[in-house]
Amino acid sequence: MSTGNRKVLIVEDNKLNMKLFRDILTSEACVVIECFDPMFAMDTIAREMPNLILMDIQLPRISGYDLIKWIKADANYNHIPIIAITAFAMEDDKEKILSLGCEGYMSKPISMDPFIENVNKFLENKN
Repeated sequence: MSTGNRKVLIVEDNKLNMKLFRDILTSEACVVIECFDPMFAMDTIAREMPNLILMDIQLPRISGYDLIKWIKADANYNHIPIIAITAFAMEDDKEKILSLGCEGYMSKPISMDPFIENVNKFLENKN
């Protein structure tokens, strides 16, 4: 399996969550790019051009909502699918996130099998 189309950017400020996502994605033959500070997310996207973005919503200084809006408003990056991963699990939160242009939504704590299925669904569309 080629990793050329399996580059995943994780925007997450929690080190334990980042490690969990990284370990799962690495086991699925993904190249993982980590971004702990949302202030650097746009620069990281421009530099790395990931095939998928996993976006935490509750981030310091800049919310995941704002980052999603900026990514989806930028013609250079709006084609990159975003899966929001959040502890906000209310139905209206999910609707708000999807209305911003996110292609997917998962609530924390994640379940491993649905997480892998969701990620692979977006990465396999890139072939």
